[in-house]
Amino acid sequence: MGAERAKIGLLMIGAERFRPLGNGTKDGNYEERKALEAETYLSRFRAFADVICPATVYSREGAETAAAEFYNQKVDCVVAMFLSWAEDFAWIRFLRELPPMPLMLASVVRDSLSITDTNDENQFVDFLSAGALVGYQEASGSFRRFDRPMREVCIGTLKQVTERVRVFAAASHMRAKLRRTNLSLLACCNEAMWATYVDPYNIFYKIGPEIHFLSVAELVNEMEATPDSTVDALLTDLTVRYRVADNVDAEKFRASVRATYAMESIARKANTDLLVLNDIDTVLFANVGLRPGFAPLDPNEKMIIVPEGDIGGGLATYILQHLTGHRANFIEPFYIDHQNGGFVAGHAGPNNYHECPEALGNIPSLRLITPVRNPDLVHLVGAARFWEKQT
Repeated sequence: MGAERAKIGLLMIGAERFRPLGNGTKDGNYEERKALEAETYLSRFRAFADVICPATVYSREGAETAAAEFYNQKVDCVVAMFLSWAEDFAWIRFLRELPPMPLMLASVVRDSLSITDTNDENQFVDFLSAGALVGYQEASGSFRRFDRPMREVCIGTLKQVTERVRVFAAASHMRAKLRRTNLSLLACCNEAMWATYVDPYNIFYKIGPEIHFLSVAELVNEMEATPDSTVDALLTDLTVRYRVADNVDAEKFRASVRATYAMESIARKANTDLLVLNDIDTVLFANVGLRPGFAPLDPNEKMIIVPEGDIGGGLATYILQHLTGHRANFIEPFYIDHQNGGFVAGHAGPNNYHECPEALGNIPSLRLITPVRNPDLVHLVGAARFWEKQT
């Protein structure tokens, strides 16, 4: 799948009074040196994100222009870097003008310095150019006093700062994505587990997703409107791509596929990105007779579907999948398998089975047996990977 690229606004601040210093020296003047440094940061950050970077800011006007550009370009976050000591005027104006969004103040520590004689003009300009720590410290005072939400500070080597920016940008992109997300609930929260209830208004206000409520009546109507030929084609596709156990009831198999197709259909009509199904709803069982358990029917389906009417768990699954770029499933931990260093987990469905090992060739009943090796997953949830249980 691959994780989506974030969009970063990169603000680099320089000192107006230093700009002409060093004209004619071996390494160029201050402004030329800062331009090369800026290109280094741009190159590193562009490896994992799209970067909007105005010219280095030396004035209040430049700060205002940068703040407006970042807002108009809808960046996910802003990373601000002082290239040396610089006047406060531009920085405090930027802090005031930038609309609320994730903002990181970062500073890179040089790997090495070769300044031995500041009487030499070329080295003196390098001495001034290397003073990013002074700018960072001074800027941190205003950064704290403005007390903006969603702020972060970072100082370290270029490698360390780059990694911190990558994680910050990924989280910021996820935040922006959630504000455009449509969440659908079919048809209600799980009455058997009240601890999983969330406030739909707070979900919208504090996180971003808009919640739509789908009904069992819509599902039944869509099932009745689904042609037999469509169900036949889906069954053929499933039986060709996956091994079906001998004890599968053909009538129930067909009914579940029809219900799944209808569920996905009504969710798409609601422009759903995340569908939360209450799969033990008594109204669902009374009118449909089973849970729609084969979602997604299409391996290319981007909509994420989780069971148990658990909006919070669904959002966690949605966030995990988009942050890592790998499919994520909603599971229950059944019991700890202490001897094998894992735990047995799963859920009756729906679960996305399209990344299960091809060698086993079976629609899965999931059993977790070994720790995950993907560092992103380990970092995010300390999770373990799923493996299909052989029948």
